[in-house]
Amino acid sequence: MGLDLKALRPESIRVLKDAGWSDSRRVPTWKWMSALTIEGYEDFAVARNVLAELGDLTVWAGKSRGPNYPNGEMIFDPLLAAWDDFDRVFAAIEVSQTSIFPLGLWRNDMTPLITPKGEVFAVGVFGVWRVGSVEEFINAIVYADRPIQVLSR
Repeated sequence: MGLDLKALRPESIRVLKDAGWSDSRRVPTWKWMSALTIEGYEDFAVARNVLAELGDLTVWAGKSRGPNYPNGEMIFDPLLAAWDDFDRVFAAIEVSQTSIFPLGLWRNDMTPLITPKGEVFAVGVFGVWRVGSVEEFINAIVYADRPIQVLSR
């Protein structure tokens, strides 16, 4: 898959590189896939590809506060957010009308989820948000200024 660098803002690329990302980075995904399929999540190629590139990274927000929401770090480790927590993200499955797989923990209160088409949703105490593509999600992590659509509360 690979990130679309043209869709990432310059600061987003810098923050990813500072976290240890490179365009050739690949990590094994079997530990996440095997553990979370037991929990009820579906293993699919888009999730494996994104986690192979971003898994185990901690991306620090470029801004601590944006015009839309307070911001915080994103830890690309789906076990932190989703282990034994399938019921909590069921709302996102209902809203997205598709399979989802967790990407990690964002802001300590949001679980970002990816669909087989590469669309990112986030679920947390404030409901389900539609974030957009993986690149739009990374830009949202760094800038906290993307208009995010709240789908349910």
